[in-house]
Amino acid sequence: MSTFDKLYRTMLPLKFFSKGWGAPDTLLKLIENMKTVTNRDRFCLLKTKTNISIEKKSETMKTIEIEGSFLSPFDSVIPNVLTGNNKIARFQMIIPKVWSTNYRPICVHFAGTGDHNYFRRRFLLANRLVDDGVASLIIMNPFYATRKPKEQRGSGLNFVSDLLIMGGALIMECSALLEWCENSGYGPLALHGISMGGYMSALCATVW
Repeated sequence: MSTFDKLYRTMLPLKFFSKGWGAPDTLLKLIENMKTVTNRDRFCLLKTKTNISIEKKSETMKTIEIEGSFLSPFDSVIPNVLTGNNKIARFQMIIPKVWSTNYRPICVHFAGTGDHNYFRRRFLLANRLVDDGVASLIIMNPFYATRKPKEQRGSGLNFVSDLLIMGGALIMECSALLEWCENSGYGPLALHGISMGGYMSALCATVW
């Protein structure tokens, strides 16, 4: 790491993992769970039907916009590691009114570090894709935006275990959404992310 990088990092107000590793029993459960969520055959055994609720629907001249939510399937795999609003997975969809082909392609966008809301991915990516006849589904990360625990400051996860929870929850939430998209007639499916979002999208792709 260069001197500039070290200096820049000391100027950032956010502190990650400021409260340590997390509860030992939680860490052991998460480590054991990694063997399942990173293996496609084992992961298929965890998949259950997810009830997705559409909370808001609106239209513009060229798009249909949907916001929805569902109980994170991860809560049934390792109960109580997601608490309060963090249990509720949320997403936004931007759908073109006119498709360019007979297919209905859709791209799932994952958040980079600090990308708490839909706006950045909506403005920079989804709005451009819709002009090419591609829909977008923007996922809200666990521990971000309305899912952020009250004691968490900004994007700075309190415990190392929180990062493992985020990854495990996103894998299962993404799988539920991809299945819902397929059953709703969307496809081909693409997963996309930048920085942490790229890492999370790769994790989700390994078990789909």
